[in-house]
Amino acid sequence: MTRRSIMDRAANLVDEVQRYAAFDLQTRRFIAYAIGLVPELRLIVNREEGVAGNEPLPFLVDAVEAAEREEAYQLFKDVRAADRRDDMGRQQREGVFNLLLAPARVDVRHGRIKSLSAFIFLYERLAGPSWRQLLPLAWEDAYAKRRQRLPMPQFSATPPLQLSLGQQLVNDLTAKDQLQNDAAPWFFPSLADAEKAGGAPLLSML
Repeated sequence: MTRRSIMDRAANLVDEVQRYAAFDLQTRRFIAYAIGLVPELRLIVNREEGVAGNEPLPFLVDAVEAAEREEAYQLFKDVRAADRRDDMGRQQREGVFNLLLAPARVDVRHGRIKSLSAFIFLYERLAGPSWRQLLPLAWEDAYAKRRQRLPMPQFSATPPLQLSLGQQLVNDLTAKDQLQNDAAPWFFPSLADAEKAGGAPLLSML
């Protein structure tokens, strides 16, 4: 690893922590909770001591929301597998894009994620960095469904119908290449991080 690459990674980490610290406490806690629900991410969450030596409070949801999220989050296994960084990878992700909508609709429908910036921060970790180009479309779909107050559809891991992508996105090959090749996230916050982010403790690690 070169000195330049080390400096670039440090700069990326600073940016990630600052982005996370800018969200309100409720959003920060949900992001940390949601990341911990994905088995392969649970192993790399930034686990530190609790705030002032105390364990952070658990993130509580009712049984209905928990059941919806548990079912939807099972699809991340197939979503995260679509991670090739080439033309075939883009086709792969567009083909299973409908699977990404299940967890997105659950999280937005229950009011857990309220802005595109928070959605991108969370879902580039849940789905993987190769999905960045498609995240705004997933947000638009989930937000539209919430406004329409439509019942949640049933999703499964069976091959979905491919979503019709906007022509501007289809033609924007340069942007796709740039986004899928951006550095993968380094910062995977815990609930303790969520509570420290409101003040100096989390930012002091920078």
